[in-house]
Amino acid sequence: PALRAQNEEVLRQTLDRSPSPIANLFLLDTAGTLVATARTVGPSGDSVRAFANRGYFAIVKRERGLVVGEIRRSAVLADRPWVIVLARAIIDRDGRFSGVVSM
Repeated sequence: PALRAQNEEVLRQTLDRSPSPIANLFLLDTAGTLVATARTVGPSGDSVRAFANRGYFAIVKRERGLVVGEIRRSAVLADRPWVIVLARAIIDRDGRFSGVVSM
């Protein structure tokens, strides 16, 4: 949490250089709580464990490869567009699951 502003700046810069179909970039902790995001999300997106119930989150914790989520209406973007989430586990130097990066 102490580095959220710095992490969000990196995500914003990355999003600005990404192809236009990418709507947002997220970093989630091991519990599914939002750590940082490139674009502001609605109030429900910033609550504790807000992303833990997403299907891709459980799969990425187990599989640790690239996970393609189901097509759905965004639960966090204000205009509720149709989205497909791509997610990948963040693994620490010791091979332990330490979070998720998604777009």
